[in-house]
Amino acid sequence: MRTGRSTGSPLGVGSLGAEFDLLGADFENRGARADDALRALRAALSCQVPAYQGEFYSFKDLVVEPHAVQQHVPLWVGGRTQRSLRRALTYADGWVPFGLTPDRLRELSERADLPDGFEIALGVDRPVDPTGDAEGTVRALTRLRDAGATLLSASVSARSAEHYCEQLAALKDLASAL
Repeated sequence: MRTGRSTGSPLGVGSLGAEFDLLGADFENRGARADDALRALRAALSCQVPAYQGEFYSFKDLVVEPHAVQQHVPLWVGGRTQRSLRRALTYADGWVPFGLTPDRLRELSERADLPDGFEIALGVDRPVDPTGDAEGTVRALTRLRDAGATLLSASVSARSAEHYCEQLAALKDLASAL
């Protein structure tokens, strides 16, 4: 397990038809539109003057400032289906699944050919207390690791800024030991 990394904001296709209706967008082609958007985003990142021609999106002769300084900006796809995992494997660097049991997550991961370096980020479902309940915190983190997580996120409760810093330091130590 690595500590100190962030997934940024995971991208997803959306699953609520009513949201698409409000936007006047086609719900049925959301997957193809999302795939094209991910390709366009990848083309636009790390490049001052990108160009892209796709099914739904196209651009050229535009300037992106500020643009990313790294050659490869990590993209993350969120979701809870085999299709979302496939999309993450095709267009992104990691997957942020949600609403899955550990068994279902293992099942989906085992069906996929996960390349080296592909990340799966999972979050603990309730705040942990690494200074007050280190064993409980380790159990929660271990469950996620054993389900296939390569990156973990967790929130802590704190009574003060000082306590918050203590909680984070303890959480880092516990996570680093996994």
